[in-house]
Amino acid sequence: MALIAHLLGRTRAYAASDLHLRPGLAPRVRIQGRLIPLEGEAALPAHVLEDLLAPLLDDEGRARLARDGAADALHRDEAGTSWRCHVFQERHGLAAAFRTLAAAAPTLEDLGLPPTLARLAHLRQGLVLFSGASGAGKTTTMAAVVALVGQDEPRTILTVEDPIEYVHTSERSLVLQRGVGVDAPDWTSAVADAMAFGPDCLVLGELRDVETARAALAAAETGTLVLATLHGLDATQAVDRLIDLFPDEERHIARLIVSECLQGVVCQVLVPRLAGKTRRAACELLLRTPAVAAIVRDGRLHELGDCIQTGRALGMQRLDDHLEALVAAGEIELGEARRAARDPRRFEDRTVPSDDRRHEPRLRSLALVEVTERDEVDRPIDVSLGRTLDLSHDGVRLELPHPLLLRSRVDLKLVLGEEVLEARAEVRTVEARDPRRCRIGLRFLALAPAAREALDRWIRVRT
Repeated sequence: MALIAHLLGRTRAYAASDLHLRPGLAPRVRIQGRLIPLEGEAALPAHVLEDLLAPLLDDEGRARLARDGAADALHRDEAGTSWRCHVFQERHGLAAAFRTLAAAAPTLEDLGLPPTLARLAHLRQGLVLFSGASGAGKTTTMAAVVALVGQDEPRTILTVEDPIEYVHTSERSLVLQRGVGVDAPDWTSAVADAMAFGPDCLVLGELRDVETARAALAAAETGTLVLATLHGLDATQAVDRLIDLFPDEERHIARLIVSECLQGVVCQVLVPRLAGKTRRAACELLLRTPAVAAIVRDGRLHELGDCIQTGRALGMQRLDDHLEALVAAGEIELGEARRAARDPRRFEDRTVPSDDRRHEPRLRSLALVEVTERDEVDRPIDVSLGRTLDLSHDGVRLELPHPLLLRSRVDLKLVLGEEVLEARAEVRTVEARDPRRCRIGLRFLALAPAAREALDRWIRVRT
């Protein structure tokens, strides 16, 4: 156990999220989603690793490992940090993955997620899905929402998890948590027992098979708020995968039930922050509307993305829109947003979109520019002074003391010698390596004929 304590201590010191052990290889840790070897650590022979992992499992865990080839356990190290340990058999011997667990569920504010998610905790019934790739933090986000359930009035909350990751306290509400393999023999019986108990809110660690999906939909249909996770890269894929859990002959009725009880889908990714070793969540949010229900009922799931786009006033958001906002706020790099985006083309590293005039000369190092930002109803909200970096007939690149929101529209007053050119423009790129010196790429939307002539004269004389 001394070696395990040493390795977990080094994992904490690196602020890593995971520790991976495999026979014949040096230990590896995951930092900001990237797997790197622990420097200075020797490879672990199969017999040494087996001796290290065996004490982490109780009798039931060892029986599950022998029967199923895998088992989960919770381990608390000498520093008091809790870890989820997944031990499994692979061709070289026993391997393991350790993931650090927070002492308490974080808040939505801690995670930097939109406050709209809090509405999901106050629903009386229906199904809410939390989706994403493995390790995307969907369980953490669901725990933050669970912590808000029962704030309006006392409710009974029952969780079924494998294993229990966050311990929720019973303050106003009664919270019961069952760990599969510890408090219940298997997943199916744990979910069946939960249905018999009849909680106000049922939390399922994962929708992993058709039996669990049937139970979740039955509970959501009959007056229970069901929160559950499953794998899916966006809201459309999450709903599709839920329905695909059912056999062909049941999918039609499954679509009908999902269309009636689905209240929301939260799909998220974790993206490295601009500075530091931590990552932050970016999410897509789909909420129930009559249009969403009709699309699910009719099997037109490819149209859900359009519903999110048109439902922004209701609090919905596309993942790529959230990524754009994080780039504009200087929280993440443009390249990281491109890697996480559903449509990477939105994050091409360019200032002005290339078109037929892409080869025309640009004028560099000009003078002052006044930028007036506008809100959603086109009212001026802020005025900033910056300097121009380069200028063409199509647009301008500026340096401002703060970032702007991608795709937002601004009014410009460009100083061209003795003239002041006024224009309306759209923000196309934001480079915020230094939050106080942000490079903003703008494309002109409207130029009066006189302003265009002045711009043409200025460029022609100075190039």
